[in-house]
Amino acid sequence: MDYFQQLLAISNMHKFVLDNIGQFRLICKAQNLMALFSTTHAIQSQAFCLPGRRLGQHSSDNPPIFSRIRLMPCQCSHNGHVASPVERCAEGSESKLIDGLLLSMDNPSAIISDIAVGSHFIGVRAEDNGSACVGLASTLGAVPTVEERSMVDDLIGKPLCEAAEELKEPGAFSISLGAAALNAGMIPPQNQPNIEASRIMAEKGKNEETVLVGDFPFTGWLRGQVKALHLFELKKVGGGTPPEQWDDILGRCKVLGLTGTTLITRAMATYLEKSTQAYTIVIGPTTPMSPVLFSHGADVLAGCQVVAPDPVFAGIRKGMSFRELKKLGIRFIAWSKNPVAG
Repeated sequence: MDYFQQLLAISNMHKFVLDNIGQFRLICKAQNLMALFSTTHAIQSQAFCLPGRRLGQHSSDNPPIFSRIRLMPCQCSHNGHVASPVERCAEGSESKLIDGLLLSMDNPSAIISDIAVGSHFIGVRAEDNGSACVGLASTLGAVPTVEERSMVDDLIGKPLCEAAEELKEPGAFSISLGAAALNAGMIPPQNQPNIEASRIMAEKGKNEETVLVGDFPFTGWLRGQVKALHLFELKKVGGGTPPEQWDDILGRCKVLGLTGTTLITRAMATYLEKSTQAYTIVIGPTTPMSPVLFSHGADVLAGCQVVAPDPVFAGIRKGMSFRELKKLGIRFIAWSKNPVAG
């Protein structure tokens, strides 16, 4: 079954569920599988993070996305729609990228003092000679298993590098936990400009063909600022680019906005490889502030820094969105290979 046949099959299953919603609601409540109601959204929230592939074209680094869907109740952290995360092993270039990022940690031995788990984000805090090391990552809606909840408790008092190794695991929640620990172990250069990624993309793309992976709150605004905007998003939104065109566009676009959550969905290295000609901005709180990404083709790391851990961690535990969290003590950072105007 090829990629688009799989899309149709999942869509038909979603329709069947909706046609029989009364019976399925009872079944799903009993079995804790409410995410079955939104299988289509599982495709949408996860598949947009994978580069488009031609009909029937797959590789060992880029297997069919639907082969590893795991049903569980969850919330996607982008625009609040329900989603089901994908359980996926890191292979090939994705695995090599992760290995490089783990080796680049500045504070791998910092001791974990707190892990905040919410419906949208995970926060990891560690102490290194009196200095706080804090990192965030999106959960993409992943809900921890009983074993993973126990692991969170067990990691308190352990070094960051131990938690960061979870980035290699196939479980969706473990991957996000590992990404948060990885980010806590990074120290970006001081005095980086406080610029939002959308502003950088608008400046670079004003006369260029631009790609944005995922439907962000600034998408509509950005469309009016650049020459042409291609939105890579499988859920039904206005102005989305058909998936069968993604490969061709990636090979010619001049500006690429790449969500940091592609690290979690095992697609970051693939996107960077497919768009070497583009000026690439890696966007969002999951973005690792590591120079390793520069060597893989990124030009700007538009991540963030937690400047007030206590209120931010409290907000994470309450299930706040990033838009709410950033008001509590998060600062944007734009780290570039070349100077970016502040």
